[in-house]
Amino acid sequence: MTVRERKCLHADLVCHRKVPFPMGLLLRLIPFMDEPHLDRPDFGARIALRYALESTYPKLLDKPPYRWVRAAFRVLVKSHAGHEPDLSAARQAMHWHSRPEFARPLNAALLARDATAERVAAALDIPEPPVEAYASLCFDVLDRKEDKAYLQTAARVGMLTERWRRVPPELDPVAGEIFVIALNGTLANVMDAVRRSRPAA
Repeated sequence: MTVRERKCLHADLVCHRKVPFPMGLLLRLIPFMDEPHLDRPDFGARIALRYALESTYPKLLDKPPYRWVRAAFRVLVKSHAGHEPDLSAARQAMHWHSRPEFARPLNAALLARDATAERVAAALDIPEPPVEAYASLCFDVLDRKEDKAYLQTAARVGMLTERWRRVPPELDPVAGEIFVIALNGTLANVMDAVRRSRPAA
């Protein structure tokens, strides 16, 4: 999603929020607790979750740029309406996102300067549609390679062992090294680093 598309979704969420009292009041008083942050790489997944929690389906999600947010929303509310392959891909993407041991190599691969969903899928030997869904929902960096500040933030989030927990790179030097390579290298460089980091059989 582009920055403008993210802002449109966020504005729509704020305008149509229906969370009942007292949760709605709590979210307004402490907005960082559950707000989808515009500059976080998992914005798509988080805003789909917020819509699902509020049982709100905005018409905005019917537009093509929000294909994967729409699919994630359907998965979260257990709705089978929609394009079934998209639902399967979104479900797989969110499963990967919940497993740091899988998510971190995938995040690093997506950060590589020559990464595309097709190339990353081939490098990791996984299906392309879930990679495309993951890259939109959980680690949205493919279209932001010129935004160095955003990529630095994304890399920090991407190497965490637990979502939203700040782990200094020195506490996880292997992951830190891989993400430094990802920020400066090619997909081949990243895959070499990932292979070296795995314990010998």
